[in-house]
Amino acid sequence: MHLLPYMADANDPLLWYHGHAVSRGQFLHQAQALARALPEHARALNLSHDRYLFMLGFAALLLRGQTVLLPPSQAPQVIDEIADEYAAYCLLSDPKPDVRCALRHHVQIAPGTHAAEPGAPIDPRTEVVLFTSGTSGTAQANRKTWARLTAGIRLGMRHFGLDRTGHQLVATVPPQHMFGLEFSILYPLLGPCVVHSGRPFYPADIRAALAELDAARVLLTTPLHLRACTEAGLDWPPLAFVICSTAPLGGELAERAEIALGCPVYEIYGSTETGAVASRRPAAERLWTPLDGIRTDLGKHGLLRIDGPHLNAPQLMGDYAKVQPNGRFELRGRKRELINIAGKRTTLGDLNQRLLAIDGVEDGAFFVSEPGSRLAAAVVAPQLGTAQILQALGRGIDPAFLPRPLLKVDALPRNATGKLPRRALLDLLVRHKRR
Repeated sequence: MHLLPYMADANDPLLWYHGHAVSRGQFLHQAQALARALPEHARALNLSHDRYLFMLGFAALLLRGQTVLLPPSQAPQVIDEIADEYAAYCLLSDPKPDVRCALRHHVQIAPGTHAAEPGAPIDPRTEVVLFTSGTSGTAQANRKTWARLTAGIRLGMRHFGLDRTGHQLVATVPPQHMFGLEFSILYPLLGPCVVHSGRPFYPADIRAALAELDAARVLLTTPLHLRACTEAGLDWPPLAFVICSTAPLGGELAERAEIALGCPVYEIYGSTETGAVASRRPAAERLWTPLDGIRTDLGKHGLLRIDGPHLNAPQLMGDYAKVQPNGRFELRGRKRELINIAGKRTTLGDLNQRLLAIDGVEDGAFFVSEPGSRLAAAVVAPQLGTAQILQALGRGIDPAFLPRPLLKVDALPRNATGKLPRRALLDLLVRHKRR
């Protein structure tokens, strides 16, 4: 599949960068110029933080047929390990003095607005390697050919109507993550969407980025950012809808977000291995609707199994589920989050939702330090005492599931996508025990 197949007019915008539109023709010219300047090498890590420069590097690597490596984090040790393992160079848009990577190439924006060379074919065998977040252990590599990757993107664009003109995107997630790559990079490159180059974090910055856009706005975000936006008390520019992913989104938060932002809020189900495969509107439904072309059934031990035209083979997910005859499904908890204490069962997901529903709790999460140990929890609740939180929890959960200890912290150690690495939670517990 060619890059920018929707380029009916080279002057049509592709992205907004510092308040100015970058046209599709201008971008393609820049990507082709960068591709010619890249080192003669087989693989590269794309480390750019800026979404425009990341997209430019991503397109250039594809045009050169070089394997694109997308690290699970920007930690220097992680980058160095991947660079060593894959004998890759680093494609950068800013200096990284802590990264050991010997061979580097900096993204440069070609001057001028020359017309792009006609056509931008990409070898369908060119690979993109994404890594799981590693929140529950070691990050795992997932190789995807350009042909398979784009097949999945077409399913998602049709599902959300983003294969039609008019939508403009703002994303709070990094482009190296599967959610960010699919929706904020590949949807614009393969469809008619326009994307804002920034990655706003605070609600006021998110609102400012949305206000720069002038068409049907779509916010791509996480439950963490969505909660902050919902509680910020701001007036929001009109949005077409919100798409949320990277962590479970509770129905109560989704309802409040729809009121605050004035638009539907959709949640994505998927994984690094599968990409987005289903969606739902948590404020109105519990069941997930698969994307057209996605097939669902139950596999081993009652775990959800996904198949589709973009997958090499059916993928067994990590969630227990109930599947309807029409393919829609309800999740019953993650396999690794199932908790069994004294014959009583629950899931970490359910406990987290109950914790977050307590008035005064800004953020929080349950976790297990080691098999067979008591549950622990970390919570951000400046105005509440530990006893108040435990009392509120006790009204909704069995005493066997009350956390011991309950750690009050200033902030949870979430990563760039809002996830909580298990190792970081265990470090919190170690520091608590040393006090």
